[in-house]
Amino acid sequence: MSFLYSLLLKLLYPTSLSLLLLGGAVVFRKRRTLCRACFALAVGVILICGNGWLIRGLTKHLEWQYPVLQNYGTAEGESRELPSEVGERLHGPRKAESRNGSRTTDQQLEVSGPPLVADAILVLSGGILPPTPPRPTVEIGDAGDRLLYGAYLFRKGRAPHIICTGNVATGGIALRPLAEDMAEFLALLGIPTNSIVTEIKSENTREHAKYLYPVLQQRGFKRVLLVTSAMHMPRSVGVFRHLCPGIEFIPAPTDFRTVQRLPMPWYRHLTALIPTPRSLLDFCEVEHEYLGIAYYRVRGWI
Repeated sequence: MSFLYSLLLKLLYPTSLSLLLLGGAVVFRKRRTLCRACFALAVGVILICGNGWLIRGLTKHLEWQYPVLQNYGTAEGESRELPSEVGERLHGPRKAESRNGSRTTDQQLEVSGPPLVADAILVLSGGILPPTPPRPTVEIGDAGDRLLYGAYLFRKGRAPHIICTGNVATGGIALRPLAEDMAEFLALLGIPTNSIVTEIKSENTREHAKYLYPVLQQRGFKRVLLVTSAMHMPRSVGVFRHLCPGIEFIPAPTDFRTVQRLPMPWYRHLTALIPTPRSLLDFCEVEHEYLGIAYYRVRGWI
């Protein structure tokens, strides 16, 4: 089923549609009107789907639905703790030096440092590349900002646990679950292994929520920072809030594709009208997300 879903999705991409239309033009070459219509549609698909202005508008509509997670804590001199210190601050008294060199108690640290705003940081799978030879270790891909941002939030003391979720993406093949690759990469960043939780059954966004719900309930997590790509956030938030009742999910988007534009001459923007391999790839990604949202709504998952 997952293979068929992946195949049908790829057939809806602009390059695949254009090839199908060009094939239709060849098949109907003796019927001049129909042949020209297929050829014109093939060119039109590339020109429209490769339009940078259209892609930016569609992407921005998804990415800017949820604001960036605001910083918590004091505006100046925010206490910066190492990940290993988060658990100590939660579970046991300790002594630490203040900025003036004096010793402060654990209670004072709770006041001066950034408060923990969640029980866990949930990082959805994506952007991780397995250590398949000749790669010497796990690496990050285009959506690797998810892991980097999750580690950043952990180091800022936003939660004492990081949850990595995901087996293999729909239609994909891998030697081991992606969650284990994610956990390995977090360990390379210095995140304590006893702070990392993995879920290795899910293959898509709905299954992330389905298989994580009992885990969250068992551990008593009531507030979770949801980290994923900004484009993926609307569907993710909808799924988790629908399938995981009683748990608060706070969006923490990252991996933004659309940002505030820098000032430039007007004619520089005209280059966005020229289809490029990058623009077509961007359209495929945003198309995948809109189709996913539509499908999830039809199935009643969000």
